[in-house]
Amino acid sequence: MTSETIGRFARRIGNLRPTLFEHRPAARDVTGEIDLPSCAEFRDALNEAVESGARDIKVDFKHVTFMGSTGIRELVRALQAAERITLLSPSSIVRRVVETAHVGKGLVIVD
Repeated sequence: MTSETIGRFARRIGNLRPTLFEHRPAARDVTGEIDLPSCAEFRDALNEAVESGARDIKVDFKHVTFMGSTGIRELVRALQAAERITLLSPSSIVRRVVETAHVGKGLVIVD
């Protein structure tokens, strides 16, 4: 199966405005914070990938500055339908949150 893209969005953080950008065929970027105010967009992006039939979802996390439990919850939900979700280049803070949550073997972190 091929990798599916899921969406790049920026929540209003400082001078950032919500924006949707195409990145590259294999992955898209998530920018800013994944928390209660932004998790609906993150969930929608993951659901879109799952509904398109993607079994391998790649998400570029290099510009994610924070991820709370709501982001973890959405990853767990998406993993119920996808075989694998790969987080590309997460910051050390986001990596620690994901590793501490023990989401499962289907979640892969790539530097």
